[in-house]
Amino acid sequence: MPEPGDFGWIEVFHSLPSWKRAFIVFRKDDGEWVSNATYELVSADHVRPGFRVFRVKARKLEFYITNGSKSNWDDNKGGNYHVGMPGRYICGQNVFTRVGDADEAECERFLNNKDIRINFSTTERCLKMFCLYRMADGEFTPAPGQAMMKSVDGNWTITLPVRATEVAFTDSMEFWDSNLSKNYKLGSPGSYFISNGVVELMKEETPNPYGFTTFVS
Repeated sequence: MPEPGDFGWIEVFHSLPSWKRAFIVFRKDDGEWVSNATYELVSADHVRPGFRVFRVKARKLEFYITNGSKSNWDDNKGGNYHVGMPGRYICGQNVFTRVGDADEAECERFLNNKDIRINFSTTERCLKMFCLYRMADGEFTPAPGQAMMKSVDGNWTITLPVRATEVAFTDSMEFWDSNLSKNYKLGSPGSYFISNGVVELMKEETPNPYGFTTFVS
């Protein structure tokens, strides 16, 4: 188990369902503060449903969470949140606690991979399929979305150049799957199998050859 002062991964899980987006304002290891609306928390539904997560390598971290505005803050009742050692932390709605060690494999995958690969399965007989997804700038792709390819097993596949996103699927005619209007939220790079409201993070057979360097480390 890490000890205070050790350098390692810190995972911050936050839940405030009324916010559409959440950003972290922080300083690590007593450094300079990072500006508001710079680092966005991403969906962690595949780990903790209803939570978003931020990951960083540091010895300690001071932070608060905002929805991107100057008025809606979660700052631990004015005292900010203080993390003194690596690990996985839960905060929000009057809760702040360390629940265990960080998932280093997940953190490294989020750091080193740069894309999301989707294998989408449906029982509907569609001649074509499109994926609408939230791009890195926060906007959705224009309708009907990006064309998917049909694989030999009959599923639909696509690779998206983002580390986190939310998606929906359509054949541009009658078929539409937006997970009951909630969209499918994918919070980290990797390969996902999606079918009938269920998202499964698939085991990586080989490492992603692409590097991603614009990350807090």
